[in-house]
Amino acid sequence: MPTATSFLSVRFGPLDFSMSAPMIVAVIACFAFPPCLAIVARVPSLHGRRGLQFAIAAGVTSAGWTAATVATGEPALTAGDVAVGAMLLISGLILYLELWALLSRGYSLGIILTLLRAPAPLDDVAIARGYRAGDGLSWIMRHRLAGLEAAGLVTARDGVIGLTPWLGAPIARIYVAAVALLGLPRSG
Repeated sequence: MPTATSFLSVRFGPLDFSMSAPMIVAVIACFAFPPCLAIVARVPSLHGRRGLQFAIAAGVTSAGWTAATVATGEPALTAGDVAVGAMLLISGLILYLELWALLSRGYSLGIILTLLRAPAPLDDVAIARGYRAGDGLSWIMRHRLAGLEAAGLVTARDGVIGLTPWLGAPIARIYVAAVALLGLPRSG
């Protein structure tokens, strides 16, 4: 039987797919996120700041979900309904984050794009030279190091790179312990 807060009730035999207002609004918000991100990505002051673009779009979408949930005026709204709606929204945003990360930082996809732009098949040296519209494969290292430095994990001075003792070293130790604990293959 649908709960008192069900806006939508769909049953298939013993399965009940009832959804409350926060759940329905979360699904709608998940569909609204890509256009929101597309708009935020075109703000000139945010050009090249993809992480911030994603965070702003996620914040706007979350605020929209909150406002729309409250605006439904559902009197019998329960904490459980709100929690499930929030979990749906967060799950959708995590899915988009994974897809966005693949599209914005997918190095294998970058190689495929290099090959697509080439007039003929390339050898590995030509792929390395043509990667990222001519930036080359060294771009990956520069890009990764810039991100690590911006996060405070490493310092770079006069071509020498080291872990920061207050953040980089502890995170590296946690990583080593997690790999050992979970029995994962070593990377790097």
